[in-house]
Amino acid sequence: MRDYQALMAELVTEIDEVDVQHGKIVLLLAQLEQTVNRTPLGMKPDFVAVASVLHDLREYIREHFATEETLMAGCNYPDLEAHRSEHRFFSDRVGKFVDQFNREGSGVAGDILFFIKGWIGTHIKNTDQKYVPFLKDRYR
Repeated sequence: MRDYQALMAELVTEIDEVDVQHGKIVLLLAQLEQTVNRTPLGMKPDFVAVASVLHDLREYIREHFATEETLMAGCNYPDLEAHRSEHRFFSDRVGKFVDQFNREGSGVAGDILFFIKGWIGTHIKNTDQKYVPFLKDRYR
């Protein structure tokens, strides 16, 4: 969890609604990582447990993306379409991972976690920070 506390500190936008949502995403990521990593060496993670956390994470991220896009539209953020495109890429990629997970089982859970954790951290630290000046005054 300590790793995720450090990650949260790096992801602050100072836009309350967004920061609360980012915090929940980080908690869900920590839960997914814990579910994947508590598996004994040489065994696959529990399919049902991983599927449940993955479902919750995927649904919440979908909700978060809609919130972000609404906030950006409300401020006439000039890079909204590019940002929305990144969200679609992520959603499509995670959808493919989930399909693979459902076909092949929980052995791919580590790959899914690695992708989601890396993409979310990079996206929030870089892409999301670009909209902060546009939204900060209006939504703080």
